[in-house]
Amino acid sequence: MPDGEWRLYYAGAGTTIGIGILRSFDRGQSWEPHPDNPVFERDLTSWDQGMLHAMVRRVGDRYLMWYSGYEEPLDLDSTPIYVGLALSDDGIRWERSPYNPVLGPGPAGSWNDLRVVSP
Repeated sequence: MPDGEWRLYYAGAGTTIGIGILRSFDRGQSWEPHPDNPVFERDLTSWDQGMLHAMVRRVGDRYLMWYSGYEEPLDLDSTPIYVGLALSDDGIRWERSPYNPVLGPGPAGSWNDLRVVSP
């Protein structure tokens, strides 16, 4: 990360649903929230109205975030959950992949026919 900064990306819910960042400048001894949290918010018009389980990886000079998403309301017995991808040059400002969701539930009767979660 830039200048020895460590980042922890996490999903949160309250006044909105999104992905936030905790930052550490002392190798993980103490953490502070990023001032622009949430740095990636749900899309109320799309498949990712709710968000869970962000996983971020830097590849070359880009950041890639895989995250779980679903349409509201979340019903634990029936709501499908998908995996999406977002891209960023700085790990703070994100763009959704035009190919989202990149992974969805399997065919009826398969082991993952309802949800794919926790990329």
